[in-house]
Amino acid sequence: MVSSWRCFVFPSKTDTFGIVNIEAMACGLPVAAYPVTGPKDIIKEGITGAMSENLELAINKALTLNPQNCIDYAQQSSWSKVTKIFANQLHNGRHSSPRHSLFDHEYMDLRT
Repeated sequence: MVSSWRCFVFPSKTDTFGIVNIEAMACGLPVAAYPVTGPKDIIKEGITGAMSENLELAINKALTLNPQNCIDYAQQSSWSKVTKIFANQLHNGRHSSPRHSLFDHEYMDLRT
């Protein structure tokens, strides 16, 4: 069923992480979401998905994106890496440290 989809819509404004976004990207599905915590930490705007307060606009933009970019981006993720980032955010305080993407090469070693 997922293979027939052209994008994944994540309609939550309150979900704190949304691992389903990474799972969707791993399937080659660009993600359309609201620009809130969680999607903003995962989606690479215009490459792996689109965010907007108007979800219809985000969907239309996501439909134009290259699915292979989503697969390549999702493959950079690991449980170990996500756990380290989550623990670091808890330790440092979410709002007292700079905002980093889960896939920021300078922030976290991708080999872990």
